[in-house]
Amino acid sequence: MKRLLACLLILTSAAAHAGALGEAAMGFLKATKDTPGKWEEFTAVFPGTTQEKKLVIAERLNRLSKRLEQGDLRAVEETTDGDLAAVIISQIVDFDPSQITIHAIGLIRRDDDWQPAPVLASFENTGLRYQPGMGAAAARLEKWMLTRRNHHLTRLREDILSDLLTDIQASKTKDELMEDSPSEIVADFMAACRELDTPLALAHLGGLEPKLPEDWRDIVSITSRALHAPWKADGQWQELTDPSLLHVELHTDADATNATVTIGMFNAARSRPGPADWAIRHFSLEKSDAGLWRIRLPLWLLEEESEDANTHFVPTDYENFPGRLIDSHERKAFDTPIALADEFLTSLTGDDYAAVFPCLSRAVDVEESTQLLSETSRLWRSFRPGTQRPVRLDTHMVGDQAWVIYCGFDPKRPEIPGATLHHLILKKDETGWAIVSTIAPEDDPDLPAALLDWGHEAQARDTDAWLAGMDFGPRLGGLADAPAPSEDEARAITKTWTEALDDTDLRKIFPTITGFDDDTAIRRVFAFLGQELPTPTHYEVLGIHRHGRWAGATIVHRTDEDGDEPVEHRLLHPIVVTSNGPRILPEAILYHATSRAQRFINDSVWKRLRARLPEPAVEELDTLYQKHNKLCESLTVTQ
Repeated sequence: MKRLLACLLILTSAAAHAGALGEAAMGFLKATKDTPGKWEEFTAVFPGTTQEKKLVIAERLNRLSKRLEQGDLRAVEETTDGDLAAVIISQIVDFDPSQITIHAIGLIRRDDDWQPAPVLASFENTGLRYQPGMGAAAARLEKWMLTRRNHHLTRLREDILSDLLTDIQASKTKDELMEDSPSEIVADFMAACRELDTPLALAHLGGLEPKLPEDWRDIVSITSRALHAPWKADGQWQELTDPSLLHVELHTDADATNATVTIGMFNAARSRPGPADWAIRHFSLEKSDAGLWRIRLPLWLLEEESEDANTHFVPTDYENFPGRLIDSHERKAFDTPIALADEFLTSLTGDDYAAVFPCLSRAVDVEESTQLLSETSRLWRSFRPGTQRPVRLDTHMVGDQAWVIYCGFDPKRPEIPGATLHHLILKKDETGWAIVSTIAPEDDPDLPAALLDWGHEAQARDTDAWLAGMDFGPRLGGLADAPAPSEDEARAITKTWTEALDDTDLRKIFPTITGFDDDTAIRRVFAFLGQELPTPTHYEVLGIHRHGRWAGATIVHRTDEDGDEPVEHRLLHPIVVTSNGPRILPEAILYHATSRAQRFINDSVWKRLRARLPEPAVEELDTLYQKHNKLCESLTVTQ
């Protein structure tokens, strides 16, 4: 529906802008491609058109939508006749003369908007024959569309490359190809491939030469086809066009007329870590008589396995590449291990693997840089595709070295610390803190003994110990014999709690909550988080209540899943006094029950509370719960 509205917007606003006719015609083709079944909504079809004719139109447009899946569209000519107009649009696939289509589209001005006729090259089924004086204009434009459609089809088939050369000349200047260095030429060519910019890529392959290369048609055909559908192309085009590809220049060998640029390439999105993920590629360039640098289309782009890759092989290229790639990204200065760890963990869930590089040490050791590249890319791949996110558990610093332990947390199956502990070994130098390893050392003479002892102890911790380290608690044996938190205190902890839930940040969530001192408490906390965190939820505090030893917040949980109507639940979040101040008690959260399932959940909460607390404490919470229900019911009546 959104794509349809976008296309309709093109149609309805076209009259207000320059090129309105072309925009309206292009909008019609885009809408037909995206939503052919909605054609009656974006065309000027006559309301009285019979159902039989509508079925014919629908079938034609459905076939057209499939033909529009490939190729570039361009408005090449337009004309008007009163309130009628016609536009000619070319569709070219891979600059192949056998894959040229010319579309002719009639337009009708209605209420200052240009609306397309539903039949190509015709004003059929628009009701014009019922409007005096319009039939003759429609006939003239239909004749014009047929004539000009044939003209442009013949013209483009005879000289398809002329329009392409115009685009090439607009993409880059000859001066740039004269003045740029070979390495800059290669970098620009790779950027053009990544952006699937065919004219710009061809500009670097000889498209600006006064005399085009002898194999120019082959170059155009290969390049345009590859950039149109790189996943179908031979050779390594898919590698070159992948947005995840990272690269760095390793060295350039050049004289006055020839050059070879050696590039190291690394695709972090691949499935296996290690040197198999990076490739050393060579680009050969020559300078023409006109003084322009031109890339010779590499054989490795044309063949899956090519001897061209080994022509300029330098044994140290593979060894030096990881360090050179890391060095090509500026290192960031971190004042503390925690600041570094938090930024690194955030980068693991992003779309750009290169975001990890500012956190990494600039290692002089080849083995260390290779390990950093392999391991960090493996971690990035493991966190990137799913719901799992990294959570920092603990950090320990001894002198200028530190150890960070973190785990993966899946909101759908919440557990701390999870199946695997992950590690970061950090070191401080004159720039600040940096990651030197992502592997837990068994024994390392370069690390302080105290740091090794801490790391070994930490790896043996259980869930209770990790949660305590994240400020969960203090755990409750019962309720403190103290008045309920004040309204201001209750409101403050509720605000912090709901903001932490909204951010789905465990390091903010656990310091706001507590639980009873048994394993059931942990399971119930994780069950609540597993219910709340996977789905974006808006929290609205309706009121604060106090009674006896309890405070509580009536909170609306409002979710909006997949564009459906928002779903609301009203829950009481109990708040208790602890030695560390007021805390939310998630295992005591109660629904304003409006269904059998919610009543069942509430019953299990009351059963749990009666097993852990004396009856007077449970009765105090029940009084608080009645206040919560009364508020919810009063708001329901008001609404």
